[in-house]
Amino acid sequence: MRQEQNSDREIWLMDYFGRFLHNDPHHDRIVALAPDTCPDGKPGLILDIDPQRADVPFVLVKRTTAPMPLPQIEPVTLKGAAIALKITDRTGPYVDSRNCFFSSQPDGEVQFDRSRHEGWECYAPIPARTARIFFPGNGISLRDKSSGLQIPAPQPETGLSVLMAGRTYPLDLISPFLTQLGALSPGESSHLVLPALNDHPQLTVVASRRPV
Repeated sequence: MRQEQNSDREIWLMDYFGRFLHNDPHHDRIVALAPDTCPDGKPGLILDIDPQRADVPFVLVKRTTAPMPLPQIEPVTLKGAAIALKITDRTGPYVDSRNCFFSSQPDGEVQFDRSRHEGWECYAPIPARTARIFFPGNGISLRDKSSGLQIPAPQPETGLSVLMAGRTYPLDLISPFLTQLGALSPGESSHLVLPALNDHPQLTVVASRRPV
């Protein structure tokens, strides 16, 4: 059974290594997957935010229902676009992890026993409409307005960063560009500006999304 949500409300969680938190329905556990390995082209774990739930405004939701409960979490704001996911369970299977943090491992395992949040305990909440540009089949094409040369699609990198036009941007610096890119409608084309980075000046990019 699928838990359908309005895609505009979906928020996906990118980890320190450029992967996305996913609930593996076969083993009913949280793992981190690269965009090109997520089933059906989207991660199976959603961060649901609802201010109307005053007691629990932040809830993790499985895309595919399964019996194992998910940890109750409280996001902790970090530098830039990053948050840490603090576990708040008072009962159940995660009670021993209370006040600990999610931690993605290099092999894709996600652990729940970190008492501090450092590199691997950092995650970036990204609206699905924007995050989809990292996934296959996004229909986006990019070219340098000045030279006309094609530019590869943005690629998430280790350290909550994004490789774009041969430059590795901190996620918070390139987020406005990615938001505009993700907002393109099918068949739409627009001139977008990549921000300056170190010795690289601003770059105007012609971005297009393939018609449906």
